[in-house]
Amino acid sequence: MKILMISRRYPSAGDGTKHVFVQKLAHALANEGNEVLVVTYPEAGFERKAGVTYTEKTSLGFAVMVSVCSRGTSRFTRALGRLLRVREVDSMYRAASRSVGLLGYRPDVIYGHFLAPSGVIASRLGVGLGVPSFVTYGESSLWSINAYPKAWLREHLSRTSGIIAVSTANQARLVEALEININKVRVIPNAINGEAFYPRAREESRRLFGIDEELFVFSFVGQFIERKGLDLVLEVLEELRDSFIILAGQGTLKIRSSKVLFSGRVEQHIMPNFLSASDCFVLPSRAEGCSNAVLEAIGCEVPIISSDLPFNWDILTKDEALLVDPYSKDELLRAMREIRDSRELRERLKSGMRRRRGSLLYQERTRKILETFREHVWTS
Repeated sequence: MKILMISRRYPSAGDGTKHVFVQKLAHALANEGNEVLVVTYPEAGFERKAGVTYTEKTSLGFAVMVSVCSRGTSRFTRALGRLLRVREVDSMYRAASRSVGLLGYRPDVIYGHFLAPSGVIASRLGVGLGVPSFVTYGESSLWSINAYPKAWLREHLSRTSGIIAVSTANQARLVEALEININKVRVIPNAINGEAFYPRAREESRRLFGIDEELFVFSFVGQFIERKGLDLVLEVLEELRDSFIILAGQGTLKIRSSKVLFSGRVEQHIMPNFLSASDCFVLPSRAEGCSNAVLEAIGCEVPIISSDLPFNWDILTKDEALLVDPYSKDELLRAMREIRDSRELRERLKSGMRRRRGSLLYQERTRKILETFREHVWTS
């Protein structure tokens, strides 16, 4: 099957952390024997030029072609009004259409990652080329819905063959916000890249990050913003004796704590070591689509503390994690203290992860997505 993927962002030599999940999906689809073309857009600071096409190799040696459109995206999209955002999407659609035309690529199916702009562009290309189109709703909030005129967004999404929601919570949010038929929206949660995310040796991992073997260390992965709950984690940590934390990410939240042993960007190839260097992963997010960071912690069998909210319920149960109210300092404090003080609890949660891991692997997610595509490709 020839699959055209549209994504506003994609990892580059300049920043290998941008939308890594899109790259993972592209490579997973290619590893199943599909021909994959990713159309993306240049951004300020990226070490790649507009109008360039290059080829990536997957872990199994399959090719993924990446085409960078001649037209970039605005760095100030959130500051634009709705009508100006629509105009920007029009321009991005024309750029994607030109890229596909110049390459002479005739896809069997088109996929857009996130509702807008990528999903709308995929929908328009699908209509123009007469092929099925799909979009994933993986956003953590209603921003992409509220950022555009709802009637305009609903019209384009109604022309897709289907919408993939990364959680049951996202499915419900989409149906309510845009009045889309629930039967059009299939829930397929994000998944673990089992080839990359598995437990690493603790001693070696700690040595990589300069962490003393005797310390109890929490880990956090994500943007340094309040939505991710890092402010509360750092506040609680000040009340926990003999406990420290390592932080992977960046953001607007100022990090000023003697409990922080490491803070900064971590490249994907050493993220499993980062997680394996910790005794517990903590992410009390207040909003998510479906957290890839949580799934990666499951893959590395690191005990988890996360939010007892609907966006987690498709991937976490009490067998794999301590689930807390992300707004409650007391609940988070109790959970972090309990997991620090109980080796038995940590081992029980690890056992739960080992039992659950197989159902959350990327191969299973890829199979479900391809199954969804084929239902429409074969009948179109």
